[in-house]
Amino acid sequence: MMVSVGFLGAFTTFSTFSLETLNIIKEHNYNVALLNIGLSVLLGLLAVWLGAVLANFFSQIKERGDKVGENYREGS
Repeated sequence: MMVSVGFLGAFTTFSTFSLETLNIIKEHNYNVALLNIGLSVLLGLLAVWLGAVLANFFSQIKERGDKVGENYREGS
């Protein structure tokens, strides 16, 4: 069920983005449409990169914490 919800959520988000861009183009606001597309893609990629950096950061903290805990238990 979670896969279905995730797929439908992504599908509706992309559909909304496409419809909004199409409506902007129909109003002959081509520069705004290009800006909408460019910023959406750029900010999306930035968010993915930031998420990967944070995941790596917290993963390293967890690994260090596990090692500190092992050293503590061995000394007991």
